[in-house]
Amino acid sequence: EELGKTESTFELLFEDTESSKKVAEFLKSEIETTLEGVTVELKSQPKKTRLKLMDKGEYDVCLTRWGPDYQDPMTYLELFTTEASYNYGYYSDSEYDALIDACTSGQISLEERWAKMIEAEGVLLEGGGPIPVYQTGASTLWNPKVTGYVNNSVGVPYTYKYADIVE
Repeated sequence: EELGKTESTFELLFEDTESSKKVAEFLKSEIETTLEGVTVELKSQPKKTRLKLMDKGEYDVCLTRWGPDYQDPMTYLELFTTEASYNYGYYSDSEYDALIDACTSGQISLEERWAKMIEAEGVLLEGGGPIPVYQTGASTLWNPKVTGYVNNSVGVPYTYKYADIVE
């Protein structure tokens, strides 16, 4: 409406995995049902191709994912600074960059750091940055005879280095 249009079409780029296909199809259905006149064209690509297209900025909207590799919100927040190598959406906001710089400077207290990360997240989500769609999860059933495994909250899901089977 703001643009004076009654119809709009955009392409949603996604990875050619079964889970990404299901999410992309769901998003298409929800968007087209909710926003009259909006058409979503789906473009499935192998991961390497999707990443190349993202790197070159050759997409309208992309469904992508990121798993935390360390236990701190910066594992996500640093992705969207202006100069970040994985900032495929070319998001840029000087206020956001300043907040993240303050968080990584080592010059503020932990309490201030957490407050600035929360503020930065608000700037990012309100300013046209990424749109979080879903969060994955899993449950695991372990035989009580298996001991010593480590269930990691970030990075590699499990460490079996100390695992043992007790009789």
